[in-house]
Amino acid sequence: MIKPFRVPDTVKGVLVRHAMTADVISVTEDAPLLEASRLMRRHYISGLPVVDQNQRVIGVLSEKDVARALDERSPRDLIELVLDPPGVTEARLQRMRDRLETARVSEHMTREPFTIAPDAPVEAAAQIMKERKVNRLPVVERGRLVGIITRNDVIGVL
Repeated sequence: MIKPFRVPDTVKGVLVRHAMTADVISVTEDAPLLEASRLMRRHYISGLPVVDQNQRVIGVLSEKDVARALDERSPRDLIELVLDPPGVTEARLQRMRDRLETARVSEHMTREPFTIAPDAPVEAAAQIMKERKVNRLPVVERGRLVGIITRNDVIGVL
């Protein structure tokens, strides 16, 4: 059993709406992984909520999901690519580029992600992130995406 997250008294009473980012970068499920990857890179983020046409959250896509889509091996391979190890051929890099262009977000996103309401306490977000081992929670109000709270946002409040 996971122990409850112990929150300092100074954090108690702080709501998710006070710590979240309201201007959320999101993607649709039919977008190519290349588009989603470019969004993450351009905005210096490691994951995106996936929304439908009504801004309802239907999934989350993370860098790890993209890494898994690129290669059958572990996500650590992206680090190996950056370090230019022996055995990384131009052909392999081209296969990975092709995969980003043809694969869709829907094929690799996490479906039914954990979400949180804007009026929930920040400590509830911290507890969910700890228990579920996630780095971000879409913030949903009346069924629609209104923000995102990340592990860094929670740490900032602490």
